[in-house]
Amino acid sequence: MNKNYFVFVFLFVSNLVVGNHFEFTPLATEAYHKVMSLQFEEARVDIETIKREDPENSIVYFIENYIDFFTVFINEDKSEFKRLEKNKIPRLRQIRKGNRDSPYYLYCQAEMKLQWALARLKFEQYFNAFNEVSSAYQLLQRNQKKFPDFIANKKSLG
Repeated sequence: MNKNYFVFVFLFVSNLVVGNHFEFTPLATEAYHKVMSLQFEEARVDIETIKREDPENSIVYFIENYIDFFTVFINEDKSEFKRLEKNKIPRLRQIRKGNRDSPYYLYCQAEMKLQWALARLKFEQYFNAFNEVSSAYQLLQRNQKKFPDFIANKKSLG
Protein backbone atom coordinates (compact mmCIF):
# COMPACT_ATOMS: atom_id res chain seq x y z
CA MET A 1 0.00 0.00 0.00
CA ASN A 2 0.89 3.57 -0.48
CA LYS A 3 2.82 5.43 2.25
CA ASN A 4 0.49 8.43 1.91
CA TYR A 5 -2.47 6.20 2.71
CA PHE A 6 -0.91 5.19 6.05
CA VAL A 7 -0.11 8.80 6.90
CA PHE A 8 -3.69 9.82 6.12
CA VAL A 9 -5.15 7.00 8.23
CA PHE A 10 -2.82 7.83 11.13
CA LEU A 11 -3.72 11.53 11.05
CA PHE A 12 -7.43 10.78 10.71
CA VAL A 13 -7.45 8.32 13.63
CA SER A 14 -5.29 10.66 15.75
CA ASN A 15 -7.75 13.46 15.18
CA LEU A 16 -10.65 11.24 16.23
CA VAL A 17 -8.88 10.18 19.40
CA VAL A 18 -7.61 13.62 20.41
CA GLY A 19 -10.29 16.01 19.13
CA ASN A 20 -11.27 18.85 21.38
CA HIS A 21 -9.84 18.99 24.87
CA PHE A 22 -10.54 20.51 28.27
CA GLU A 23 -7.63 22.49 29.62
CA PHE A 24 -7.47 25.22 32.22
CA THR A 25 -4.59 27.01 30.55
CA PRO A 26 -3.22 30.08 32.36
CA LEU A 27 -5.51 32.30 30.27
CA ALA A 28 -8.54 30.06 30.85
CA THR A 29 -7.81 30.07 34.58
CA GLU A 30 -7.53 33.85 34.50
CA ALA A 31 -10.84 34.13 32.61
CA TYR A 32 -12.49 31.82 35.14
CA HIS A 33 -11.24 33.92 38.07
CA LYS A 34 -12.47 37.10 36.37
CA VAL A 35 -15.92 35.55 35.93
CA MET A 36 -15.99 34.47 39.57
CA SER A 37 -15.08 38.08 40.48
CA LEU A 38 -17.96 39.27 38.26
CA GLN A 39 -15.55 41.02 35.88
CA PHE A 40 -17.50 39.86 32.86
CA GLU A 41 -16.19 42.26 30.22
CA GLU A 42 -12.57 41.48 31.09
CA ALA A 43 -13.38 37.75 31.07
CA ARG A 44 -15.04 38.04 27.66
CA VAL A 45 -11.83 39.45 26.21
CA ASP A 46 -9.92 36.42 27.51
CA ILE A 47 -12.64 34.06 26.28
CA GLU A 48 -12.46 35.48 22.76
CA THR A 49 -8.67 35.15 22.83
CA ILE A 50 -8.95 31.50 23.85
CA LYS A 51 -11.50 30.81 21.11
CA ARG A 52 -9.16 32.37 18.56
CA GLU A 53 -5.85 30.89 19.80
CA ASP A 54 -7.03 27.52 21.14
CA PRO A 55 -10.32 26.82 19.32
CA GLU A 56 -10.40 23.17 20.37
CA ASN A 57 -10.31 23.96 24.10
CA SER A 58 -13.86 23.15 25.15
CA ILE A 59 -13.37 24.51 28.68
CA VAL A 60 -13.98 27.99 27.26
CA TYR A 61 -17.70 27.22 26.77
CA PHE A 62 -18.00 26.11 30.38
CA ILE A 63 -16.43 29.38 31.55
CA GLU A 64 -18.54 31.43 29.16
CA ASN A 65 -21.73 29.83 30.45
CA TYR A 66 -20.95 31.09 33.95
CA ILE A 67 -21.23 34.66 32.65
CA ASP A 68 -24.75 34.02 31.37
CA PHE A 69 -25.71 32.21 34.57
CA PHE A 70 -24.48 34.98 36.87
CA THR A 71 -26.04 37.66 34.66
CA VAL A 72 -29.45 35.97 34.78
CA PHE A 73 -29.23 35.00 38.43
CA ILE A 74 -28.16 38.45 39.63
CA ASN A 75 -30.31 40.63 37.36
CA GLU A 76 -33.47 38.50 37.53
CA ASP A 77 -34.57 39.83 34.14
CA LYS A 78 -36.85 37.38 32.35
CA SER A 79 -36.20 38.80 28.87
CA GLU A 80 -32.46 38.50 29.50
CA PHE A 81 -33.02 34.92 30.67
CA LYS A 82 -34.85 34.06 27.45
CA ARG A 83 -32.16 35.70 25.33
CA LEU A 84 -29.20 34.07 27.11
CA GLU A 85 -30.87 30.67 27.47
CA LYS A 86 -30.45 30.26 23.70
CA ASN A 87 -26.69 29.92 24.28
CA LYS A 88 -27.08 26.77 26.37
CA ILE A 89 -27.63 24.18 23.61
CA PRO A 90 -24.84 25.41 21.30
CA ARG A 91 -22.43 25.44 24.25
CA LEU A 92 -23.43 21.94 25.32
CA ARG A 93 -22.80 20.82 21.73
CA GLN A 94 -19.31 22.31 21.91
CA ILE A 95 -18.68 20.59 25.25
CA ARG A 96 -19.83 17.28 23.75
CA LYS A 97 -17.15 17.63 21.08
CA GLY A 98 -14.58 17.41 23.86
CA ASN A 99 -12.53 14.43 24.94
CA ARG A 100 -14.90 11.84 26.45
CA ASP A 101 -12.03 10.47 28.52
CA SER A 102 -11.63 13.74 30.41
CA PRO A 103 -13.28 14.15 33.82
CA TYR A 104 -14.44 17.55 32.56
CA TYR A 105 -16.52 16.04 29.74
CA LEU A 106 -19.50 15.01 31.89
CA TYR A 107 -18.74 17.46 34.69
CA CYS A 108 -19.04 20.57 32.48
CA GLN A 109 -22.34 19.35 31.04
CA ALA A 110 -23.69 18.68 34.52
CA GLU A 111 -22.56 22.03 35.90
CA MET A 112 -24.12 23.90 33.01
CA LYS A 113 -27.41 22.07 33.56
CA LEU A 114 -27.28 22.89 37.28
CA GLN A 115 -26.64 26.54 36.50
CA TRP A 116 -29.63 26.73 34.19
CA ALA A 117 -31.76 24.84 36.69
CA LEU A 118 -31.01 27.49 39.31
CA ALA A 119 -31.79 30.23 36.81
CA ARG A 120 -35.10 28.53 35.97
CA LEU A 121 -36.06 28.50 39.64
CA LYS A 122 -35.80 32.31 39.64
CA PHE A 123 -38.54 32.35 37.00
CA GLU A 124 -40.67 29.62 38.56
CA GLN A 125 -39.94 27.06 35.85
CA TYR A 126 -39.96 24.32 38.46
CA PHE A 127 -40.61 21.31 36.23
CA ASN A 128 -37.84 22.20 33.78
CA ALA A 129 -35.50 22.99 36.67
CA PHE A 130 -36.22 19.60 38.23
CA ASN A 131 -35.52 17.85 34.92
CA GLU A 132 -32.20 19.67 34.54
CA VAL A 133 -31.17 18.84 38.11
CA SER A 134 -32.07 15.21 37.52
CA SER A 135 -30.09 15.09 34.27
CA ALA A 136 -27.13 16.83 35.91
CA TYR A 137 -27.19 14.41 38.83
CA GLN A 138 -27.10 11.43 36.47
CA LEU A 139 -24.14 12.91 34.62
CA LEU A 140 -22.33 13.55 37.90
CA GLN A 141 -23.01 10.00 39.08
CA ARG A 142 -21.56 8.59 35.85
CA ASN A 143 -18.57 10.89 36.16
CA GLN A 144 -18.03 9.85 39.77
CA LYS A 145 -17.89 6.18 38.77
CA LYS A 146 -15.53 6.94 35.93
CA PHE A 147 -13.30 9.38 37.86
CA PRO A 148 -13.68 8.72 41.61
CA ASP A 149 -10.78 11.03 42.53
CA PHE A 150 -12.05 14.06 40.58
CA ILE A 151 -12.56 16.62 43.36
CA ALA A 152 -14.77 19.06 41.41
CA ASN A 153 -17.35 16.32 40.99
CA LYS A 154 -17.65 15.92 44.75
CA LYS A 155 -18.58 19.61 45.14
CA SER A 156 -21.57 19.24 42.89
CA LEU A 157 -22.67 15.93 44.36
CA GLY A 158 -22.59 17.51 47.82
